[in-house]
Amino acid sequence: MAVDLTTIEPQTSLNAVMVGLVDHAAHNLWDLGREGMAPVSDADWREVEHHAIQLIAAGSSITFGGTGSMDANWVEQDGWRAYSQDLADAGVAAYDAAVRRDLNGVLTAGDSLIMSCEGCHQEYKPALPSEGIMHPHAY
Repeated sequence: MAVDLTTIEPQTSLNAVMVGLVDHAAHNLWDLGREGMAPVSDADWREVEHHAIQLIAAGSSITFGGTGSMDANWVEQDGWRAYSQDLADAGVAAYDAAVRRDLNGVLTAGDSLIMSCEGCHQEYKPALPSEGIMHPHAY
């Protein structure tokens, strides 16, 4: 039985997805480059794989819209879809690198993710990137 995705109603804003899912998973990947944060055990690497999978899934899910005031407009934009694909592609690259236990590959994927995130924020949310939702990864 095929599911009609047009009948799935968003339950949260795209911004909340970005902060709660994308930001969380991305920071876990970016933090691997910090002193003492590199994965060591198989369990550590599986956690990296899980965060990469979250980014892959988020790239798809943010194309469906959300409850935010601009969300329906954003998902109609070619640029939004391109940034969504870039997000998913960075997640795939991070996942593939994590499976290979290749820290440099994960960090390179993280660099690609930074470029995608910054470009999207500059285009779609330059003045208020988090709409007051607190990021748990403030340094």
